[in-house]
Amino acid sequence: MYTEYVFNASYINNVLEMQRVKAREDFRTLREVVDHRSWGDLPPTVVNAFYEPSTNALSFPAAILH
Repeated sequence: MYTEYVFNASYINNVLEMQRVKAREDFRTLREVVDHRSWGDLPPTVVNAFYEPSTNALSFPAAILH
């Protein structure tokens, strides 16, 4: 899991290394197919945002973002 991280004694180098690895992971996800089932059970016509306290998640349906 952390094989890409190379840490040393310099704090700033460690922060930059973490950002570099995170950016690489983010670019890797751009090439993945989107699973539309993971978007939840809300229809796209719902115009209301929802907060789920157990997962600390906000849901913004497509109608709000449009």
